[in-house]
Amino acid sequence: MGYIGTPLEDPLQIDAGSSLTFESQTKPTGLNDSLDADRSENDAENVAHTKTQSVVMSPAVLDGFIPFSYGEEFIFNRIWITPSVIDPSFTTEDTEYNVEVWNAYLTEDVTWTAENITGDTDGVNFAIDATPFTITKSDAPIYIMTLYQSGPPIQDTTYTETIHGDDYDIDVTTMRVLWLNPGPNWVERVRTGYSFETAISLNDRFVEQRRPLRHDIRRTLSLELYAETHQLHILSNVLQFGHDKVFACPIYQEGVICTTIPNGATTIVTETDTTYHWNLNNACQQIMIVDHEAGEVEVKEITSVAANAIETAMDIEGSFNVASTIVYPVFIGLLVSHSIRHETNTKATIKVSFEEYIGG
Repeated sequence: MGYIGTPLEDPLQIDAGSSLTFESQTKPTGLNDSLDADRSENDAENVAHTKTQSVVMSPAVLDGFIPFSYGEEFIFNRIWITPSVIDPSFTTEDTEYNVEVWNAYLTEDVTWTAENITGDTDGVNFAIDATPFTITKSDAPIYIMTLYQSGPPIQDTTYTETIHGDDYDIDVTTMRVLWLNPGPNWVERVRTGYSFETAISLNDRFVEQRRPLRHDIRRTLSLELYAETHQLHILSNVLQFGHDKVFACPIYQEGVICTTIPNGATTIVTETDTTYHWNLNNACQQIMIVDHEAGEVEVKEITSVAANAIETAMDIEGSFNVASTIVYPVFIGLLVSHSIRHETNTKATIKVSFEEYIGG
């Protein structure tokens, strides 16, 4: 079908609510035009047909809204502090954490006007510039939060940072780990126990274990220490102070002899094949490096264990003589009981028992 008509001039302006009427003529066209001769007498000469149509314009859009933007609603035009909670559970050494402060305002610089600290101020430090200072738009500077080995047994500190008129909290919590030195009195047996909590069903014939109440094992450690003079005084004070604190408890049955304990590095090369050390491979996050001759002790968090290598999270700080040093896997435990039997006024035997601390 062909279309014949008067073309409209461009541009054509039509007001909202008005109508447009135009005439259009249709005429059969195509390869079989000869068939038109068979049509009625009125169509014999292919007289063009005229048709009038009314076109009504849709009403103009008189108002609207800004489309939803996920970025503007949930990401930009605010301040982001990551992380806002620092909780390593246990602290055994000086540890640094990166805190990123992102000014997500696209067009505004913001001013960091004040800082307020609640809780313990010892044992932690947040290194920022002297307030007030400015963070430019879209900038994300990183500041260092340091948790020190020395500090309150339970760190519970909140930094409230006032930026661009709003307050943002950074919560810092951790438990500091104590440990005992020297090693055990090997004349007496060192006992490491493993306990499981399960639901028990009793009947006339047997005791049946139905299901575990806790999937984690709970380990215990009982040992005897021998101390004298100054060392005895230190141990007595530590045990009195640590009655409600946590201790690093070595698993002496899995001691590891080493060939390399590098100062200022993280890879300990072991002479002992640790493949079958179950605690070290499956249930320990820390190790204790003990120089039994020099009396030096260092507790480190570990990241991986291979057959002849142990990787620590941070550099080893001390200088250890491998000939007198043994590395022990440790669990974190609570002091259950202790007793001191004085042999003389300067010598004593101390019996201590620990039970694994399981948080949550």
